[in-house]
Amino acid sequence: MVGWRSGNTVALTESSGARFPELSDHTSKPQPAVQAQFMFTSSNSYIQNEAPKNNSKTTASSLSTDDTMLSYLSEAEIRNVNDLGRWFNTNRSLTVVTAFFDIGNYPRGSKSSRGPDKYKQWIRVFAWIQNPVIFYTDSEEFEQIFLDLRQNVTSNTKVIRVSREILWSFQIKPKVEQIFANPKYPKHKPYTTVPNYTCVTHSKFPIIADAAKRNIYTSKYFAWVDIGYFREIENATNKFWLEVPSEFDQTRIAATQIFNSKHSVSAKTVIKLSMNWIGAGVFLGERDVFIRFAEQYKQSVMRFLNKGLISVEQYMIGAMYSKAEKIAYPQRVEIQDFKPINGRTKTTDPWFYLGFLMYKEVK
Repeated sequence: MVGWRSGNTVALTESSGARFPELSDHTSKPQPAVQAQFMFTSSNSYIQNEAPKNNSKTTASSLSTDDTMLSYLSEAEIRNVNDLGRWFNTNRSLTVVTAFFDIGNYPRGSKSSRGPDKYKQWIRVFAWIQNPVIFYTDSEEFEQIFLDLRQNVTSNTKVIRVSREILWSFQIKPKVEQIFANPKYPKHKPYTTVPNYTCVTHSKFPIIADAAKRNIYTSKYFAWVDIGYFREIENATNKFWLEVPSEFDQTRIAATQIFNSKHSVSAKTVIKLSMNWIGAGVFLGERDVFIRFAEQYKQSVMRFLNKGLISVEQYMIGAMYSKAEKIAYPQRVEIQDFKPINGRTKTTDPWFYLGFLMYKEVK
């Protein structure tokens, strides 16, 4: 079991082969823990000890673990600890979601590497975000780091300790390993060489769907923000809000456009050549739209897996919205790709455009 610390923390842990979402909300008035037990069926091959057979098919339904994270909601209602009604109908009605899973050091490119120490440096920016922030992690160390950083905004902070095995994004790891082991499969470090890294990138969507379904802070909008996204201001000391841009289309998921148009090549080419369309460091969406997007993303990933195709999230999204793929598999939720405009934000790096467009310092 997880050893609890002070702060607002929810833990999703496992015990005796079954997974138990356990809620422990450490507010000023301690609440009794609520437990909801569930068992995975034997048909879910990706969470059993043996690897799946080569001819096994991966389906969205066989890996539908998203809702089990929310199973306790039928028994307990989480109420917002803040009076946030003052901003519900404003462009600051936005919950920020981020996560860190400890996969150790991993290679990037031919010479460099990255690991937990770099994320400890980048995560400091989250001390200054005034929006509610929900942080998912499997690391006790990072849990405490985050709580310490947010000690002046504890009522707007929730840490959720999650066992990675309950996320479909990690349950597909044996199939990812099998694909990467093929010597003919393209090698792009770490996108198609480090299965854990690839699985981490896919975790953004079950996690943000979980946060949106909980809606702890009664927000209209949600934003995924990578821990390293605001690296340009890692030494910042100014408080800031993330606000929804006025031109945001509430029926879509917003991201930054990196290259000019959606791909006319095949989805297979997009994935294997790591062809960029949008950046994946920030995603913005209305609550219900995000939930729908997360489900269609999962279905698309499972479909590509069954074709022997997988990479990190930004290339999977590029493949999903490539012209031929959209004809064969129409998407219910579209992407609003924000094209960087020079001089409009404090960054000149197009990869960070949308986040800095949302960035508003407290004067």
